[in-house]
Amino acid sequence: MVTFIVVLSAAILYMGITTWGLKTKFTITEREGVRYHHVNGTHKFLEYGTFFFFIIMIILSKGKNVLDWILFYLIFLYAIRTFMEWKYEREQQRFLLSLNIFMACLLYLALASVSILIY
Repeated sequence: MVTFIVVLSAAILYMGITTWGLKTKFTITEREGVRYHHVNGTHKFLEYGTFFFFIIMIILSKGKNVLDWILFYLIFLYAIRTFMEWKYEREQQRFLLSLNIFMACLLYLALASVSILIY
């Protein structure tokens, strides 16, 4: 349990520091509102389709390894967001923030895998 907390803390700390650094270096502004704004209809369809796919997979796996499914969902979700923002809104550079969260999820996956192998 302590390993889980340390690994999760490292990923959150990485994400916080690098997000702040990216926002200040590239002067990336926040989007308005709380909800995420999709780039276009295809982007919205891909995200909702991914969400429903992973919900179905969690139900089919009978609730086993739910945290793994959630982590894979986040990785896939931010891969889609990064690509769509890069392709359609490159000049606003918000894709760097999505890429940062994508990298944080991959970092967490790598650290969790290494910590499982060690212990």
